Amino acid sequence: MYRTRFVTTKSPSTAPVLVAGRQHSGNTMLSVLLGRMPGWYAQSEESTLLERHGIIDQIVDVPARAEALVQAIGLEDPDHGPWLADYVKGRWIEDPSLPALTMWRDAMDGLCMLREDTRWAQKGTSYIFYAQEVFDAWPDCRMLFMLRNPWDLVASRRKRNPKMEAVLSTVLAWVKGVQLAEALERSYPDCFRIVQYEKVTAEGPDTIRSLCEWLDTPYDDAFLDVPHVNPSENPYVLESEGRQHGLNTSRIFQYRSRLKPHEVAATDMALARLGGMPLIHRHYSDIPHTPGSHPLGAKCRAAAGLSIAPLRYLWVYLTYLKRSPMHIVTRTWRRMRS
Repeated sequence: MYRTRFVTTKSPSTAPVLVAGRQHSGNTMLSVLLGRMPGWYAQSEESTLLERHGIIDQIVDVPARAEALVQAIGLEDPDHGPWLADYVKGRWIEDPSLPALTMWRDAMDGLCMLREDTRWAQKGTSYIFYAQEVFDAWPDCRMLFMLRNPWDLVASRRKRNPKMEAVLSTVLAWVKGVQLAEALERSYPDCFRIVQYEKVTAEGPDTIRSLCEWLDTPYDDAFLDVPHVNPSENPYVLESEGRQHGLNTSRIFQYRSRLKPHEVAATDMALARLGGMPLIHRHYSDIPHTPGSHPLGAKCRAAAGLSIAPLRYLWVYLTYLKRSPMHIVTRTWRRMRS
């Protein structure tokens, strides 16, 4: 039986770190790496808690609200699941007015105390759209944004699900996310940092050492010994047996062998139409092809594909809307506002 302890720790030593970025950008790899640091508890599975906390706040019944929050947290430490459930329910019985965002922070800080850890981290690809809200609520929070070139993102999404509309939806979210990340890094240099996937995998020691200094964590070469996680050719897994470890250059610019010429051309076109080329020039001056320089046939096929992409994207959106209308509408509104 767990004895619930109501604790709130807001010291800099327990400042949480949220890992954001597009899917297939190395978010899981980075969260696993953080979890290798002494005194850190890192959750590397996807979390949509920031998308759902407003919905959770509207649940009147305290036990139901507590259960919804516990499910949204998705605790990956099986030994302390009962403690978390007791803690959240007990705190809300004591003070039903506590926002879910506050409860999440307090619960995770309390978990770290029980585990004798000092920091916690959580991966959530959509967290970039909630950064301002998080910094307002948690001024000591740090957020990392994983950046990867959009051609490789399209290639990974194509590999994971060949039937999915991968170009327009990927580029649209990539451009918006990077624009937000650049603005946040300028406004919150001590709290927000862009981490480039290509530099982590190609320049691991230097990049991670710099990141550790920013996180006030001593560096160790052992942090770099992470498995290749969540490969695009497999369903979600934390480790891919028989593969190289994650910090290697084998997946940099893999689109050259994975995408067809018209798919590369379509990605170029989408970037140009959505204002993404200045971002490419700032972050990826070493792209191994010249954007826009494609045979006429590839350009025509790319243009045709992009013309029907909005309809394919809308069909997927309506499918998700049918499954969870409140969540999807709230999520879409947040992205539009951002």
